[in-house]
Amino acid sequence: MFPRLLRVTDASYQPEITVESKSYITVRLGKSRGGTHVYWQLVDPVFSLLELGFEHPSGRLVKCAVPLFNGELEDQQAQPLARATPGTPFFDLAPWPVNASNPAARANHLEQSGRIRLTKKHGGLSIICKDSPTLRSVLYGEKLICEFGEADELVALTLVGDFSL
Repeated sequence: MFPRLLRVTDASYQPEITVESKSYITVRLGKSRGGTHVYWQLVDPVFSLLELGFEHPSGRLVKCAVPLFNGELEDQQAQPLARATPGTPFFDLAPWPVNASNPAARANHLEQSGRIRLTKKHGGLSIICKDSPTLRSVLYGEKLICEFGEADELVALTLVGDFSL
């Protein structure tokens, strides 16, 4: 089960992006109001790990991290970035049996088996989590494009900028 878009608002957040290597990427999106966070992980323990953190109960994406990637960076520099509508995406947290009284509870983490791909595009770096066509894109904080496929499932995240990898 991939994270699913619930709604988009006009709220504005500025992402803080760190790309030190292809296996150390973090994006923090504005300050969280504290409280409980829920996490979705796409995991192949030998190949890659993508972790997304969401603010509970709003569903706002507050963190994206790639702490493990053992694949090759794909060169797709001829491919432009997706056209995106500005906004702040909020995700459906209904699949999580959230334990708000214990933020560290295991129920606050959903783990999905799978691998990511990293592609270098003209003007950005894409983290592809599902090989599906992009049907809708949201420009979040002017530096992160969230790409959605069928049933508004998240298929990719693109960091906007020039990253030397």
